[in-house]
Amino acid sequence: MPTPNQQPARPRRAAYSVTETAKMCGLSRARFYDLIRDGVMPWPTYCIFTRKPMYLADAAAMCVRVRETNTGIDGRYVIFYARREQAMGNASAPAARPAQRPAPIDTLTQEMVETLRAMGVRQGQAEVVAAITARCPSGVTEASFETDLRAVFDRLRSTDHG
Repeated sequence: MPTPNQQPARPRRAAYSVTETAKMCGLSRARFYDLIRDGVMPWPTYCIFTRKPMYLADAAAMCVRVRETNTGIDGRYVIFYARREQAMGNASAPAARPAQRPAPIDTLTQEMVETLRAMGVRQGQAEVVAAITARCPSGVTEASFETDLRAVFDRLRSTDHG
C-alpha cells in the first residue's frame, strides 16, 4: 500500500477491451455484458474511429473493484460465484482437458504482439512470437521496446511480402 506521500502505481495501459476487462474480473464476457445491462458494471466507452467498446484504465479499475467488493456501481450487492472448475474441486470424474496450451508469454511480449497486430501484422501467433524471440532472445525490455518493435515489424513485413 502506498504511503501518503507516494502516488499509487498507474496502470500500464490506457485502455482495455471488454474481453480483457472481463478476464481481469474473472468473469466470462457474456456474464460481464449481463452485469453491464443490469447496471452493476459501468458501460464501456466507444471509440469514435473504430466504434469498438473499450474501458479506460479508471473504468477497468472500477470493474475490478466491483468484483472485489461485491458492490455494483449502482450500490447493489452482487454475489459472484466461483467458477465451476474451482467449485467442483476434487470431483470423482476427471475434468476433460483441452489440448496442451502454449506457455504463457510475458506482458511486454504480449504488448508487442498486440501492437504489431494494430500495425497490420497478419502472421500467426506462433510466428510473431518466434520473430520476437529471435530479436530478443533474453526477453523484451522496456528500454529497447520501441527499437525491437520496429525491427520485428520490418522482419515480419519482409517475410510477408518477400
